[in-house]
Amino acid sequence: MYGVPTVRLLIKPTFDALKRLGGTGDSESIQKEVIEIMGLDYDAINAPHKDHSCTELEYNLKWARTNLKNAKIIENLEKGIWRILPEYRNHFMTANEANDIAKYRENKNNYVKTNKSSIINQEYIENNYNNLTQQIRQFNEERDWDQFHSPENLAKSISIEAGELLECFQWNNDYNKEEVCEELADVFTYCIMMADKLGVNPEEIILNKLEKTKKKYPVEKSKGVSTKYDKL
Repeated sequence: MYGVPTVRLLIKPTFDALKRLGGTGDSESIQKEVIEIMGLDYDAINAPHKDHSCTELEYNLKWARTNLKNAKIIENLEKGIWRILPEYRNHFMTANEANDIAKYRENKNNYVKTNKSSIINQEYIENNYNNLTQQIRQFNEERDWDQFHSPENLAKSISIEAGELLECFQWNNDYNKEEVCEELADVFTYCIMMADKLGVNPEEIILNKLEKTKKKYPVEKSKGVSTKYDKL
């Protein structure tokens, strides 16, 4: 992970860190777990805050905990000691939920509490992506595999699985659809895990990238041709 993660990106790792600690932990222990979960480098860990006598990571983690507290997911038992509220002990937080919690201070009216088990934005209630991400996270947590899923390892896995997908077409186009679907599922799974680990919304980053690509390939110049944008 390059650079100091923002408060938004730290919300889910902070929640996950507390879960790793058994639901209760002090600020220092939470930070150590977050560093391991996110694979933060020396510069990200030690970068000083420009306005406060602490590191930027420490400062952002304070706000991540505050966001979770305001969302009534964790509580501050005493100075420096944090605990996940009982109703969230078995909850698997998705990247979308973390993004919604980060917006909590911006507009509290955007939030609804559902079945006393999760806080999500209204627009995501019927979003199947949340459920899919949660199932993948639960599968990995049950096997204690999340410890291996650093952004670097996930990026490698995406590349490896993409190679296995390509292997289905190695000699000709006479492919086995079932095998292709299995390899494609592996690629999708690792991509979802990567987005979840980075705390980004796949729809948002895809649409942002699509807008950039539209500018590179205007319809009037690129329609029906495969020429690269700088040679159109």
